[in-house]
Amino acid sequence: MYRLPFPVPELSYDDALGVLRSTLRLGISPMLESVEDMLAELGNPDLSFRSLQVAGTNGKTSTSRYAAAILRGEGLRVGLYTSPELVSYTERIEVGGASISERDFAQAIAAAAEAGRRVNAAREASGERPYDITEFDLLTVGACVAFALLGAEVVVLECGMGGRWDATTAVGSIESVAVTGVGLDHTRILGDTLEKIAGEKAAIIRSG
Repeated sequence: MYRLPFPVPELSYDDALGVLRSTLRLGISPMLESVEDMLAELGNPDLSFRSLQVAGTNGKTSTSRYAAAILRGEGLRVGLYTSPELVSYTERIEVGGASISERDFAQAIAAAAEAGRRVNAAREASGERPYDITEFDLLTVGACVAFALLGAEVVVLECGMGGRWDATTAVGSIESVAVTGVGLDHTRILGDTLEKIAGEKAAIIRSG
């Protein structure tokens, strides 16, 4: 069973939302190292479960939910990571078909934020530039912590944007991927043609 490798500050749900809002709200950095290093700092909670990653323009949330339902039907304890939320941020992280509690959400975000602080402190101490950690980076790392602590056996991860540099791609336990329909979305970041956008999303496909 996964355990946090270091103490984390106790946050309320509102405090956790404040942490998220204090980070970079939007954007995507062309690197996975920031999320990979945060997960490593946390003892790699992402290796506590198996993962299916889903990218696409339209239909990726539905596909993710269908996949999670099928896996639950096989008797597995399933985690589901989607975005955006409709009412509460907790909707983005589900275990066993239900959103996690506000308390579990706050603990997960606190752990992710502390990992980011430690990673950037170490980088600064060695003369390296700190990472630009986004809200989605924190959410993704926090989701992995929550899934590990709550005993998920398999997790379905919906990409937030694109695929190649999406934070979910840094998860180390991805065994299968799916790409739904591709259209013109986030063209300023992903490219202005279907071919460029498809390339960014198809980059999640792995050998084997």
